[in-house]
Amino acid sequence: MCFFLGSRLAYAENIDSNTVISDGNISGSLNIGIKNNANVDINGTVNIKDYFSVATCNGQSSTCPEGGLIASANIDKSASVGASVTIVGDSSKGELNIDGGSTLYTQQLWVSGNDNDKTSNVSDDSNGSLKINNGSNVFVVSSQDDTPFKTNPVKWNQNIISQGNNITDGTVSSGDLVLGKTGNGIIDIDNNSKLDVKNDVVVSTGVDGIPNEKPSEINIKNESNFSVHGDMKGGISAAGKLNLNMDNSSNLHVDKNIAVGIGRESNITVSASRESSIFSDGNFTVATGNNSNANLKLDASNLSVNGVSTIGSGDGSITKFDIKNGSVVTSSSDMTLAKGKGTQANINISSSELNTGSLSVGEGDNADVKMTGSGASVSSKKTFTVAKGNNASATLNYTGSKIDIGSGYIGEGESAKTQLELNNSALTASGKVFIGQGNTTQTNLTLNDKSSVNVSGEMSVAQGSSASVDVTATNAVLSADSLSLGGGEAAKVTMTGSGATVSSKNTFTVAKGNNASATLDYTDSKIDIGSGYIGEGEAAKTQLELNNSALTASGKVFIGQGNTTQTNLTLNDKSSVNVSDEMSVAQGSSASVDVTITNAVLSADSLSLGGGEAAKVTMTGNRATISSGNTFTVA
Repeated sequence: MCFFLGSRLAYAENIDSNTVISDGNISGSLNIGIKNNANVDINGTVNIKDYFSVATCNGQSSTCPEGGLIASANIDKSASVGASVTIVGDSSKGELNIDGGSTLYTQQLWVSGNDNDKTSNVSDDSNGSLKINNGSNVFVVSSQDDTPFKTNPVKWNQNIISQGNNITDGTVSSGDLVLGKTGNGIIDIDNNSKLDVKNDVVVSTGVDGIPNEKPSEINIKNESNFSVHGDMKGGISAAGKLNLNMDNSSNLHVDKNIAVGIGRESNITVSASRESSIFSDGNFTVATGNNSNANLKLDASNLSVNGVSTIGSGDGSITKFDIKNGSVVTSSSDMTLAKGKGTQANINISSSELNTGSLSVGEGDNADVKMTGSGASVSSKKTFTVAKGNNASATLNYTGSKIDIGSGYIGEGESAKTQLELNNSALTASGKVFIGQGNTTQTNLTLNDKSSVNVSGEMSVAQGSSASVDVTATNAVLSADSLSLGGGEAAKVTMTGSGATVSSKNTFTVAKGNNASATLDYTDSKIDIGSGYIGEGEAAKTQLELNNSALTASGKVFIGQGNTTQTNLTLNDKSSVNVSDEMSVAQGSSASVDVTITNAVLSADSLSLGGGEAAKVTMTGNRATISSGNTFTVA
């Protein structure tokens, strides 16, 4: 059956069959698929006063035939269609295909759902699909005046814009697109096509009493564009699911905020590849409810946010962020990933950049964070916070990478665990860095292969009762204005250097606390400090061994200060200790020190070994040079 409307005026058209529509004006609605399956081809210019609907069953799921129906509309061959409100797939499966350089203009667009049976709580089979292909366009506009139909004698109905579209018992307005209100909403934009929304895009909304748990999809491919001039946001059922896929120089541009998946158990997947880009001129909020999942993948693509980014936050949330092949992620303000109790975050950056104002990953009790980088550039101008919370854990591993931060807070909280490994990588901080702060924290810091840590302010590692830190530096640099390793009762420090350079311009403090212990072993290394405080506290234990290494202090050095301290100082193979000021070792009641110097140098302005009641000093020299410019005090 064919309808050639020509120039005549038609009233409402309800079509439940296969047909073709050419040019014409409709002073009511064009409804395709009310009671039966239908397919309509539109090849001309058609203007519709009220609704342009595909597979709606009059908007009531209870009136659909058993098993639902399937209806489709195809706008092709440079056709042009205008309608006040367009609905695709309410209560049944609807497809709207726009192809061949065609264009749809509408004040409001619903893909999967409009006025569901709100009071009956009836589950329906809503499934709407909008496909824009081959240089075609869809414009969701504020009014008919923004379209070529502005002079058309059939004027769009303004009254239906705010009727029957219950979202949180409110309304959407002109220029809005709703995706997945009551079912699966799918938007495909392909082959240099465009979807332009004047106001907001509302994703996975549901209605009161019937949250939408069905996934929606947005696919933007092959140099296509999706522009949103308002917000992209979730509705009443913010726990809905959204998959956003972009490929081959495609773009999503949102003038205001992106906020989708903001309720419990939301599931948001974002994938962009081959020079695609996502831009939000406001905030970027994704999957922030409890037990939510956020999965972001960027492959040779960009994500740019002009505001605050919040991804995968909420208790029990899981966040995966994969950035690779020259991708760039920029958040001009703060970026927060996986914030909440028991969150999990897996961040991988490969030959790509992550740039933020402040970056927080896994902030909350029992948070678990894994960050890996290969050829990565990470910049956090203000603060860099990872795994902050009781029993939190952080595993950071970077190879051939650069990390530039303001201040850093890693593995802070009772029993927090931190593993930080750098391989041919550099971490630079313009402020302070705190790692493993809290009682019974465990910290492993490994610097390999020309790696470096340079902190302009204070660097403090493993501060707390029974806190422990293991530092290994191999052909690497560890530098800070002040460096403190292991502070607190029973704190434990193990530090091994091979070809290492350790620099602390102000103070160098190791294992300070009662029953604290320090094991320092350096080979072919240089340690340049201001003043040094090692193994201070009642019953503290210190083992310091230098092999072909040099420790130079511009200020004072105190080792093994406290009652019953035990200190072992071993200098081998052309090693040297040079202290410009006082050097004091094993000061306290029953304190003991064992000094062994073999083909090495021990020098200080004043040198004191063993001071206090029952102090014990053992000193052995073999081809040793001992120098004390002022006083030399032993036992």
